[in-house]
Amino acid sequence: MKKYKRFVFLFLMIGLLVLVIVSVAVIYKHNSDINKKEKAVISNEIERLLKDRASIMISDEQIVSESPFISKKENLKEKELREQIAQFRDELKKSGETYSAIKTAVNLISSKKISDSIISTKIKEETYLTISNTDTATGYDAEHEIILKKHKDTWKIVEDKQLEPIGLLPLNEAKKYIEK
Repeated sequence: MKKYKRFVFLFLMIGLLVLVIVSVAVIYKHNSDINKKEKAVISNEIERLLKDRASIMISDEQIVSESPFISKKENLKEKELREQIAQFRDELKKSGETYSAIKTAVNLISSKKISDSIISTKIKEETYLTISNTDTATGYDAEHEIILKKHKDTWKIVEDKQLEPIGLLPLNEAKKYIEK
């Protein structure tokens, strides 16, 4: 009879352990997943930011555009970055290099829900600029960690943590924006 009780007790404990493990896995998966619709919205928001930055290499139109950031501090940082990009463009123009087109693509590497209203995404940016007088495409890629916050029914960018230098500035200037 004791062996039978031990067997039943062991069986129940194993069953309980399996139930706990499955429950934790389901909760973790639920909390860390971002659905396809949200991923599309997030990718579009990030791509818009990066295209706006790159388009400064062609014209001044995006220097003073509505900033996609929620934070005033990040808006000021973005304004400073855009002004530096325009200054670099003007320096290149003096040496005869101008651009006629841009192409930017965003690849979502990973995403993590920090809470129901805040997510962190790691992305790879690929930007190509067409040199006007040769029609040659030149480009760069850079990784970013972008923090977003749910705002009504959409996601708004809180912060862009640049993990690698972007190619829209001289390397020594671009390194200043790298998240340490």
